[in-house]
Amino acid sequence: AWLIARDNNLSSLLNVTSYEGHPVLWFLILMPFAKLGLPYFTLKLISYFIILLALFIIAFKSPFNLVAKFLFIFNPAFIYCYVTPARSYCLCALFIIMLAWLYRTREEQPILYGVILALTLQTHVIMAGFVFCLCVERALSFLKFKNFKKFIGLCLPFASALFLLFEFRNSSSVITNHKISFIKFFIEGAANSFRLLNLMALPCLILFIYLIIKRVNLKPILIFCAAIAWQIFISAFIYPAGNYRLNSWLFLLIWLVWVSYDLIDFKNFKILILLLYFVNVGAWAQNINTMYIDLRVNYSNAQDAAKVIEDLPKDAVIFENAEDYCNAIIPYLKDKIIYNPFSKSAASYMDRNPALRHSMSYKDFILTCREMFPGINKIFILKSIDINCITGLEENIQGQKKIYSSGRPMVINGEGFEIYEINL
Repeated sequence: AWLIARDNNLSSLLNVTSYEGHPVLWFLILMPFAKLGLPYFTLKLISYFIILLALFIIAFKSPFNLVAKFLFIFNPAFIYCYVTPARSYCLCALFIIMLAWLYRTREEQPILYGVILALTLQTHVIMAGFVFCLCVERALSFLKFKNFKKFIGLCLPFASALFLLFEFRNSSSVITNHKISFIKFFIEGAANSFRLLNLMALPCLILFIYLIIKRVNLKPILIFCAAIAWQIFISAFIYPAGNYRLNSWLFLLIWLVWVSYDLIDFKNFKILILLLYFVNVGAWAQNINTMYIDLRVNYSNAQDAAKVIEDLPKDAVIFENAEDYCNAIIPYLKDKIIYNPFSKSAASYMDRNPALRHSMSYKDFILTCREMFPGINKIFILKSIDINCITGLEENIQGQKKIYSSGRPMVINGEGFEIYEINL
């Protein structure tokens, strides 16, 4: 994401998002920081700030008591999953919480509410179901009480949806890449989505029953269920669910309890606290292994490999063998350039069109090196240990000088590296 923001302008960015699969908002937020040349660690600081803003809203604007705030805040989504990976999911968390905060005043502030809905849609495709349901609710309110500001508030997320379709104009569902039946693919994807519910299903079900018994307005519950159903659909037909996306359910739960708060007799709030405790325990149990592995095993060896590359001779020519994996090193580089033999240019994320990605033989690789740098007699190859897109590379580098090897294992498959010096 940092490289996409750094190396693109506003026009080319929309071409990248067409294939990349994530809306443009996260890249726009990163763009000024990346283009100013700030260090890569700035990405994590941005994530910290966004999550701290979400925590501030819960701590000082939510109606919960201290115990409920503690249970909401000290969960793995806030402490690890939406902070450490520093991805667009942190925006999902912030906007879901802002929508909960504004829910009571949505009639008085329809334009502001519409702005947040529009922005939420631009965070991640998993938010589309949630935003759609809230927009339907607003549309029904508009039909009942027609108001120009409400109309504008409705138009904003609608315009965001049309823009999203434009952004994803060249994206395709992963089901087109799997030669299995539609029904089987759906079942496998849905089953994958329910991994988190293995630990959270019972307390969530009890919470729903509790809200229903208390004769709470069922509308928030239906919106919550529809939002989760959409995520199951995305997991089945777009790409498999992972822990980070599944943890967005925790924020949807915050939204549900927050908007239902005034409708419940909270003299018995201890029951709800107990249920939230078990939901939290389930979430920690689901994520603790990921966090433990991250502490014990290198997530990626990109930073260490980058230090080695920076120490190579000033005129060193470095090629990569697997762009999506080797490119993880680029944000850490200061002076050196890594070259992509497939595109015959400096490696970057300027072009995310999968149709342009391919493998090549070692013979073609050497010919490409000589074509790009006539007269060169020595190159360096940055090689992903696990992923190789140059057939015959392994055999031909035997006996060549190995500059560096990161070894295994890595949390991210493909981001363990070796560097060889190759005489042409």
